[in-house]
Amino acid sequence: MGQSTGHTAIYHPGKSLTSPGTWTAGPDFPNDDAGDSYAALLPNGHVLVSGNSGTFYEFDGTKLIPKMCCDGSLLVLPTGQVIVNGSALYNPTGTYQAAWAPKVTSVPTTVAPGKTYKVSGQQFNGLSQAASFGDEFETNTNYPLVRITNRATHHVFYCKTHNHSTMAVATGTAPVYTFFDVPADIETGASTLQVVANGIPSTAVNITVSAGAASPTSF
Repeated sequence: MGQSTGHTAIYHPGKSLTSPGTWTAGPDFPNDDAGDSYAALLPNGHVLVSGNSGTFYEFDGTKLIPKMCCDGSLLVLPTGQVIVNGSALYNPTGTYQAAWAPKVTSVPTTVAPGKTYKVSGQQFNGLSQAASFGDEFETNTNYPLVRITNRATHHVFYCKTHNHSTMAVATGTAPVYTFFDVPADIETGASTLQVVANGIPSTAVNITVSAGAASPTSF
């Protein structure tokens, strides 16, 4: 005893928060290749999970598909890609469902470099923490990122976000918000703003970055 059998189980949530849900048998890892493994939820809904051998598998809801050999931690990037052990990049196929994306409902139409603003909307923390490795080395991404893209140069700038209204996942239509700091060296001009959670972006909102923009109201 004590050896991995490679068996898996799939949990199916109940219809309500108080429902216990159900378990069903899942696919076996090939050659009993299972252990205390890294796993990350991909934007397409599949799960990337590592085996003891260093082989990574993509679970599509039915089967485990061998994909690559590169042992290490997993971090879902804002592009939807996954960086493996800080050195390799995994590019998932497919795309996300529109219902999984964050939604921006309110943000200033003009922002200034070096200033802090509030963006409000829905589902800023995604549907999941997106990554797990037992009880250590967590790389969860259930927090909102804000990125601004200059429409003329297509250069992308990420803003520091802070003071999120919640860290809860799957918040649905409940109103949420975060604050973001516009980089001091950002390019000015017509731009777009998106909120990203777990590699899934909101629909882009048109804004203007202007050095002469009015200061934000106090929070």
